[in-house]
Amino acid sequence: MTTTASVIPSLWLTANEIDDLCDGLRRNHDRLAFLKSLGLSVKEKPNGHPLLLRSNVEIVLGGVASQKTGRSRQPGEAVPDRAALVEHLKAKNGKKEKKQSA
Repeated sequence: MTTTASVIPSLWLTANEIDDLCDGLRRNHDRLAFLKSLGLSVKEKPNGHPLLLRSNVEIVLGGVASQKTGRSRQPGEAVPDRAALVEHLKAKNGKKEKKQSA
């Protein structure tokens, strides 16, 4: 009697999967830049190779619904940068000159 063990995917994308995503790009620097341009959260291994969480790739590229919003992001959709907005508003409010009444 033979049993088939279920295959559990790795937490990280394999080198072959990253090669498939970055088809045509040879330099790690170019691969990192391309993957970041797709909206992926990319880390760099000590050897310079990209490191990608499988779940991040599935959410960003697969259209999986976000747990926070319950809706899926569309490719190329802008991602809000709350920290940048807060800094912008602080700078804008700090530059305002209060009008003095006569």
